[in-house]
Amino acid sequence: MKTLKLLVTFIFFGIMVAYSLPSLNGLNGDYRIISASCDKPYSIRFSIMVNDFARENIYNRFIRIDNAQVDSLLDVAYMADITTGFAISFSKYVEFNISGKFMGDYLTTQKQSYRPDSTNYLSKGFGDTEIGMKFSTGDLFGDAPVKIAFNPWVVIKTGTPYDTAISDSGNLFDENYLGNKGGIFRYFTDNGTDIGGKILLSVIQKSGNVTSNFNINGGYLGHLYNKPNGTLIVNQNSDYYLYGAGVDIKVPGFASYFEFTGKYFRSGAVTPQNINYLTVGFNLGDASTVALNTVFDYRLSSNADTLMNLGANTNYYITQGWGAAPQWRVSLGFVYAYGQETTATVVKKEISTITGKIYDKETGEPLSGRIYFPESDLDTVTIDTNGVYHVDVPPGPIRIHAQVNGYRWMEKSIIAVANKINIVDFPLSKKLSAKGYVSGKVTDAKTGDPVKAIVSFPEIKNSNPVETDEDGIFRVQLPAGNYTIRVDAAGYKPQVEPLVIEARKAKIVNFELIAAEGAIKLTGKVYDRSNSQGVGANIVFEKDGKQYKTVSDASSGIYMIKLMPGVYKVTISADGYIPKTIPFIVPKTGPMIRNFELLKKKAHFILQGIYFDSGSARIRPSSYPILDKVVKTLEEYPDITVEIQGHTDSVGSAENNLRLSFARANAVKAYLVQMGISPSRLIARGYGESMPIAPNTTRAGRARNRRIEFVVIK
Repeated sequence: MKTLKLLVTFIFFGIMVAYSLPSLNGLNGDYRIISASCDKPYSIRFSIMVNDFARENIYNRFIRIDNAQVDSLLDVAYMADITTGFAISFSKYVEFNISGKFMGDYLTTQKQSYRPDSTNYLSKGFGDTEIGMKFSTGDLFGDAPVKIAFNPWVVIKTGTPYDTAISDSGNLFDENYLGNKGGIFRYFTDNGTDIGGKILLSVIQKSGNVTSNFNINGGYLGHLYNKPNGTLIVNQNSDYYLYGAGVDIKVPGFASYFEFTGKYFRSGAVTPQNINYLTVGFNLGDASTVALNTVFDYRLSSNADTLMNLGANTNYYITQGWGAAPQWRVSLGFVYAYGQETTATVVKKEISTITGKIYDKETGEPLSGRIYFPESDLDTVTIDTNGVYHVDVPPGPIRIHAQVNGYRWMEKSIIAVANKINIVDFPLSKKLSAKGYVSGKVTDAKTGDPVKAIVSFPEIKNSNPVETDEDGIFRVQLPAGNYTIRVDAAGYKPQVEPLVIEARKAKIVNFELIAAEGAIKLTGKVYDRSNSQGVGANIVFEKDGKQYKTVSDASSGIYMIKLMPGVYKVTISADGYIPKTIPFIVPKTGPMIRNFELLKKKAHFILQGIYFDSGSARIRPSSYPILDKVVKTLEEYPDITVEIQGHTDSVGSAENNLRLSFARANAVKAYLVQMGISPSRLIARGYGESMPIAPNTTRAGRARNRRIEFVVIK
């Protein structure tokens, strides 16, 4: 009953002074451990915490309170603190806090042979005040879960000084008390100024309504001691290092946390030199409004019952003593926060999502560039090489401007619909540059007959050669500049001429080719169609019943052979690959370069560059060149059967996506049949969203999942 009375007494005193005290730490965190993140800007956090401890039969663990009386057997000891804290967050990067406490020590002594009566002692008063700041990285690291902060603080002397003078404290709950100032089992003030700082590291993970935080703290506290004459000196005996780590898990209405913390005194003269704590705590309620806090604190250091021989350490003026590190402690309190968003008060803002693609109007190839929104505060969106953009905007009218270097810009105006995905694509046209034309005719120098030839421009990288028509005529558009034009034809010596193209002018250049004689050097590369890696293969050229054999290098795939001009049948075969047999013409002039690609048995490859209208199975014309390459491959391998697989992302229902993927696979099959491929060699199947190759949580991932794949099944 006496314990309950004392606890009520301490709570009563604490509440009376709570609103006039500097408050408890109050910073965002758990118990001793502080989080590296800050609260929402301009939010306020206020807390009150009651710490209580009781223990029986303790001898020589208290400060002497009566110089005329020897230390006695301590029958019952009570200690309680009521701590308050106040913190305010100025931004995502800065918080301020101020904290303080009201402290009370109580002891009752047994009647002994040398003590005629049992006596009750009570010491109560204010503790020192802590003022601190927190400087956090906030969102400087973007969405990264790691945050780092620096927490400097200063402790100033506001506590009740220690005094051995005993006075009558009067009656309380029908009990008479004697008392002194400044503590019985500890000092309420360290009679100086403490300056400290900690580095804070937090890793924050969120999954649905569950938030977990892993926090690490480390720092140092230094003590400046006020001598009785007022001199302020550095006292390294009471300096110590702080360390600790903790983890907490939070769900709506409840949070639990676990901490390991400690301090290590710099001076070996302090006994014990280090003290460690194990702490478990629970919060009930919404921490963004009012939450009840329960904490169980246990000291791990086994020798701390002799903590701080206060007689020997009086000059250190450390706020320690047996009472500063009891074996266990229970804390109860509450936290009130103002300015935080809660589940009940958060108003869901309506947004509209705009997504789409920027691509070359002629080729359908994706383009990298920028999207920005004129007359809007929205940030500019930079688009990578996949050409896809995704941005959330307020509902209503909005202008969207797409810009890519070397292309004409395009702007569209739409009305963004709330809580909907609006698809806006931008097919851009290349800017016209000053160009000219070259045309001409290729003929046999001896007969004057037209010659089927290849016209190329060696200086232009990645340019496609131009083939003359049946009449030997060619026509090419080129930017103004100086070039070399080369003409090659089977059975003729190549011819090279310099060429000057003038802007908006046409130039005519004719070529008369001279027939070549003798064996022709033929070289090239055999490579894997899926990855362009060289393949070691057997190559057999057959003509008039005779065979001419060579092999390609196993690592590079390079081969070389000399053949007489004429028409051959060439067969290329290699282990693990489908053999290929095609007609081949060796020209009368050389040398000649010809590469061969091989298809692996059971090959599986994704076709890049096949595009459909949004939500439709209609193939865009820009995809035809890719499909024509497939037609050529199927013609070169007349005996294979392939499965055409359609795949989608996860936008929309699974049933609709399955239906759409099958329709798109069938559309590809229909195109191939139209181009002359037998339908018996083609099997169309749709797999919907069931086989993603990338996460559907990002725009780039969804773009990769919308695809057509070919699988050789026999």
